[in-house]
Amino acid sequence: MAIDISARLLNDKKVVALLQDLSNEKVDKAIKSGISSAARGAKKHIAKGLIKGGLNLSSTRIKAGLEDPKIRNGGKSATIWASQDPVTATSFKAKQNARGLGVTFYKGQRHQIKGGFYAKGMPLARVPGKRWPAKGAVRFIHGPSISQAYLAGMANAEVKAVTQKEIEEALTKGIMRRLKSFTRSF
Repeated sequence: MAIDISARLLNDKKVVALLQDLSNEKVDKAIKSGISSAARGAKKHIAKGLIKGGLNLSSTRIKAGLEDPKIRNGGKSATIWASQDPVTATSFKAKQNARGLGVTFYKGQRHQIKGGFYAKGMPLARVPGKRWPAKGAVRFIHGPSISQAYLAGMANAEVKAVTQKEIEEALTKGIMRRLKSFTRSF
């Protein structure tokens, strides 16, 4: 699942003033530099946004589900691919108790899975039913994938807004850093 992150420079007077004084070639280099700088930090911003949104995973686990950004269109855009594989309940710190397996996917929402247990380090649960799929069958317990949590998870609108804002700030900083380096070179 691709996460396209778009950012815009809106009425930043300092950036506009510096862009007017430079040639088109240097402006293109500054924009490419800003996009690559913002893309490098995007994994951190997405992880921070998902944690603020209530996802009960460590930032290391979230970043493991995100690929490094791919710079496209000659440096004019970046795309981050997020894993669609569901995250097992072990990553959500599931605990076995007398009633089954207790797991919290989103903070404040504790789930009790009846018939849940750990076998060889894997969270499993018995499937109810006598015939289908089979008597005594088990299934894996897993929570939402990283892409599912970002695109359709609890408080996803807030998560997207926070991530968008942080990436726009990183884009502005990256462009400003490159523009200042052009003015220092002479």
